[in-house]
Amino acid sequence: MRISIVINAHNEEKNIGACLCSLKAQTKKPLEIIVINQRSSDKTASISKKHGAIVYEYGGPTRGDARDYGWRKARGDYVIYLDADDVVNKTWLEGFIFKFSEGYEAVLDELRVHNPNTIFLKLFDWQYYSRKELSYSAWGYKKSLLKKLGGFKEGWIEEGELALRMKESGVKIGYARESVRYHMGNPRSFCEYLIRQFKSGRLESKWLYSDNPKKPLAKLLFLAGYISLAAIFAIMNYVLILPLYASYLLITALFVMRNRKVSAGDIIKLFGNTILYSFAMVFWSAGYLREKI
Repeated sequence: MRISIVINAHNEEKNIGACLCSLKAQTKKPLEIIVINQRSSDKTASISKKHGAIVYEYGGPTRGDARDYGWRKARGDYVIYLDADDVVNKTWLEGFIFKFSEGYEAVLDELRVHNPNTIFLKLFDWQYYSRKELSYSAWGYKKSLLKKLGGFKEGWIEEGELALRMKESGVKIGYARESVRYHMGNPRSFCEYLIRQFKSGRLESKWLYSDNPKKPLAKLLFLAGYISLAAIFAIMNYVLILPLYASYLLITALFVMRNRKVSAGDIIKLFGNTILYSFAMVFWSAGYLREKI
């Protein structure tokens, strides 16, 4: 089976080496490993080449564009995506191959947090553990499927948008439970999480506004719309989203406790983080509006 692994990377010199080493240790070998280097100013490209990866320089505006560029450059019949700040277990690729051989056109792996040694990282790990068959970055696709659906679209959650189109088209999606991917890039504290929310809001704002005419009146109307949207988000966050999120975390915690050892202190800290989470949307909105102002 001809499989290409595509990795998007921007200034990932601290992580790309570990990622590529975990791929070289696989029980099954891919046809090629491609790194799409997105305007990196560090040693991402040279480290990737040192580990035997094929490096393509790409200066497109969004991650979705880079993913699209990657599968079009790939020579394999199947394309699997991986983030540069991920490491995988030795049978990761083998699990994908098994699911593809069963006839699945798209395959999702098991996502976990790498070394969850803080309560905030445990929060992310518990969420990953409880969510199945959802869109994450390390999906594997039959290349003909990507051609048929037109590949990825622009946006912050471009793989999620593609997942929705796949489900609407009746695509058969498999879950490779034994293929475990450990993400090293999760925020380690709530402060870091808020900063990321702010940056995420700015980035999303840039992408949305880039498709609209930059005339003074239009800019004013868009700004008014964004302020209204941010206000709605903030209200929904405290009135609707936070209670639902707290309920979700409670169910998740109870589910996890049946399968893993979780102390009462962990649960208390978990709900403490749930309360703090309510501020995340405010910071996202602030970053969103900052780009407009």
